[in-house]
Amino acid sequence: GKLRAPRAIFPSPEIFEQRISSRDLRDRFRLLSLVRRLRSKRESERLTAMKDLREIEASGSEDNRQEARLALARSTLQHGNPAEALELYRNVRKDRRNRLAVLGEQTYAEYASGAYPDALGKAVALETPVFRYGFAPDVHLVEIMTRKAMCDFGGAEFGIKRFNDRYAPELQALEQA
Repeated sequence: GKLRAPRAIFPSPEIFEQRISSRDLRDRFRLLSLVRRLRSKRESERLTAMKDLREIEASGSEDNRQEARLALARSTLQHGNPAEALELYRNVRKDRRNRLAVLGEQTYAEYASGAYPDALGKAVALETPVFRYGFAPDVHLVEIMTRKAMCDFGGAEFGIKRFNDRYAPELQALEQA
């Protein structure tokens, strides 16, 4: 008979996932797909992804549970529920790979939840020399907004000056490039 070209060279993601024998690797593959689906404009798809991430958070391996929890925290914060996000962030492992980013996000969740003393403490800590090699201008902004919310206007003004001292040279360099 006639020769036919294959329909697809690679199997569909669903078939590929079914072929993975290790539950840990299958969960990792699924987790990556779910994180992509969290960005969907369709609310129903996002909510389904959140439900599936909660399953991984509850019963996956420790690494996958941590990644699922972080994805849930980020999506929850982004969609306007900082108190729920904060509970998730408090249970996310902060290690050397993600410490600055996750603590910065948690700081914003604390600010948005009204936990101003916690937000201010973390913001100031994240500006210390321990984190000097990280790029985190948003932490300075959270500190400034938190000080303003706490009626510490002098501290907020000082925070603006510190932000300007630290990031104005970088902005000038970018503008000259």
